[in-house]
Amino acid sequence: VSVFDAMEGRRIATANLGNEVTYASFSHDGSKIAVTTYDRDAGQAVVKILDALTLQTIEEARVGAYGGAISADFAPGDQSVLIATFEGFVSLWDIGPLRSRLDLGNSNARTYRATFSADGRSIISASDNGIVSIWNADDGQRKIATPIGKAREFNSVPTAVFSPDALQFAVGWGGLLSLWDATVGRRMAAIDVCLGGHVETIAFAPSGTEILVGCRNGAYVYDIAQFVGGDLPALACRRLAADNSLTDTLTQFGLSTVPPICGENAPVPVDGSKLQ
Repeated sequence: VSVFDAMEGRRIATANLGNEVTYASFSHDGSKIAVTTYDRDAGQAVVKILDALTLQTIEEARVGAYGGAISADFAPGDQSVLIATFEGFVSLWDIGPLRSRLDLGNSNARTYRATFSADGRSIISASDNGIVSIWNADDGQRKIATPIGKAREFNSVPTAVFSPDALQFAVGWGGLLSLWDATVGRRMAAIDVCLGGHVETIAFAPSGTEILVGCRNGAYVYDIAQFVGGDLPALACRRLAADNSLTDTLTQFGLSTVPPICGENAPVPVDGSKLQ
């Protein structure tokens, strides 16, 4: 595991955890890092909480068998971590010491990540059987389980994130980006965003008006109002140029302007009926 200065791209610290690292995430206050690793000798997954400055292990726990934990993200307040597993389980673990507090059930398919809404009241997860689930964070009750498409159509793992107000969520699967009403699980719009590539990550701007999409062939920013309205000729498709400095990219999420260089490769709308 390595930590870098985000402004300069300079490595600050490195730690050899001795096992395969599958995921790492910062706490909201930046003081800790949650890391998921796989101990091949023991055949178990291990979640570690590290000090963000020294990368020393504060505590750890074994959380699953084969494949085990795939991701661990801090809850708002940084007093617990949300763990998603290869076997399809999503669970909330308290910190100090690490212990399971709330199991959200099993999707019976790989779940590569689960995340909180900004207010900490809801949890969203996406599994490779094509199901996105939304849960109450306090009692683990599932509010919505909606199919996002046929699993056989996409050779990739879906990712889902809430908008800042948690009224919508975005899903990336294959090369598609879709926007959904989080209150009823209804799809609002979908476009092919990666131009032949796969969606790797999604993030909403803090304002909730734009979405950043990371594809294997580049990163793009989309204006949500135009996306949902279907105004494709005016769609704010702004590919982040390879020569943009890291500082510019960080400023972006807030979001500053990026030259419109999508040109003739602008994304195209998707016939929703083909996703059912």
